[in-house]
Amino acid sequence: RLEKLNHLGTLFINIHHLINEYRPHQARETLKAILESQKKQKLEAVEKINRCIDDVESIIKACANLLEPVCKGDEHDLNEEVDTMDVQECVKTEIVEDKQTLQLCSPINRWLCKVTDEID
Repeated sequence: RLEKLNHLGTLFINIHHLINEYRPHQARETLKAILESQKKQKLEAVEKINRCIDDVESIIKACANLLEPVCKGDEHDLNEEVDTMDVQECVKTEIVEDKQTLQLCSPINRWLCKVTDEID
């Protein structure tokens, strides 16, 4: 009977040792699965963002095509720097920085033309 207890004790120690030997492998495989899952989620997010970018670009190009006939006659320089405050001010006053009122194109349309020209 004592011999069987010693044999069971040895088996228990060996099984415990084998389990501890397997832990790093299990942890590594778990980490691989987690990283693969995160990679898949991030690729899906990037794909979704790229689709949104394509949609926005097509909308902007459609708007540019609608504004093109209106802004073609405007001979003013579209290369000047325009920020949001300038656009809001121009929309309110309908006057550009050099104090000339635009006849052919409103300031917001002029600004939109500039932005769409810079896309390509």
